[in-house]
Amino acid sequence: MDEAEQCDTLAFILNGSLIAQDAPHELKRALRGRLLEVPSGADPFATLRGIKQLAALEDAPIMGLRLRAVARQRETGAARDLLSPLGTPRETEPSLEDVFVSLARSYAEKEEKATA
Repeated sequence: MDEAEQCDTLAFILNGSLIAQDAPHELKRALRGRLLEVPSGADPFATLRGIKQLAALEDAPIMGLRLRAVARQRETGAARDLLSPLGTPRETEPSLEDVFVSLARSYAEKEEKATA
């Protein structure tokens, strides 16, 4: 993804379908303000189990000693409140990998609803 940052336009394809196409900075715009980081604590996997099912969060991967939580649209305030016992949630710049994972998750949810 490092090389992709240098492109004028990117296209993300999943299962043969175009799921997004735009400049890298525009693709990241949808996640800006929704990606929060907090310390993962002494046992990051216990922390992850504790928050993974929270409705306000779209995803919560561990990145080193930090937990990166992606708040759902219009749930950033609730996500901040839920994460605050772990430390002060800090907004962080999304990577293109963050963007792709979020787009892929949204695409899969839409596909699942369409076939249900």
